[in-house]
Amino acid sequence: MLQQWWSSGRVSALSVCLSMRVTIQEYTAKMPIKSGGCGIDNQPGLQSHRPSLHQARQGAPLLANFTKASLIVPETQAVARLLLEHPDAERWREAIEAENILQAKTVNTAKSYANIARMRLETMDEALWEIVANAERPTATQAILASALKFSPLLAEFMRTALSDEYRRMSPGLEDRIWRSFFADMSLIHGNLAEVSEGTQAKLRQNAYRILTEAGYLAKNKAKSLQHVRVLPEVRHYLAKHGHNDILAAMDCAH
Repeated sequence: MLQQWWSSGRVSALSVCLSMRVTIQEYTAKMPIKSGGCGIDNQPGLQSHRPSLHQARQGAPLLANFTKASLIVPETQAVARLLLEHPDAERWREAIEAENILQAKTVNTAKSYANIARMRLETMDEALWEIVANAERPTATQAILASALKFSPLLAEFMRTALSDEYRRMSPGLEDRIWRSFFADMSLIHGNLAEVSEGTQAKLRQNAYRILTEAGYLAKNKAKSLQHVRVLPEVRHYLAKHGHNDILAAMDCAH
């Protein structure tokens, strides 16, 4: 679609979109964040999966920040239990570094995974942390996916658009070219994505597909066969109640 806009001469519309800043970041700080998402958090329903030109003009950042980890489910569950204690900085350091609650091989790995899990979880509230910490594995995994999508809007947009299209086409599997085409389209709207190296693009694709496999959308085979996933009731209720319709639309991409 974006290539058609370009070839048809709608330069004025794209010039607006190109002003939208995208940030590629690796996070190491242990600070709570506010998720800006793709600028579509305030949608009243699930009808639209793409940001409008009006939303693009708002310049909300579209983060592509999942190069260092996939869903890291057990680690995120451990972090959720710790966050429910409302730890201060010293308690956080003790649990992650001294007690090694993530059971990581090195302190640096523990700190990195803990920070990633924390920042994902802090895009949601304690009600979701409770699900992550205490629900059975399938429900906890979906809750972790929801927070990861909120933290990484580029992946959420991929699920809402490109992956959803593949389900509608009944494609036998998710080919690598689907991500490359999606990323090229996004680069036309979000200028900084055009500057991302091929190596980083490949890492983003690898982790995106790994996350989708861990969440059950892709089979663990060479073809990456598409599997139908239904959002479990506890997670669906949470997302609907708290107005995360954009995330629910992404997770409902198989239907």
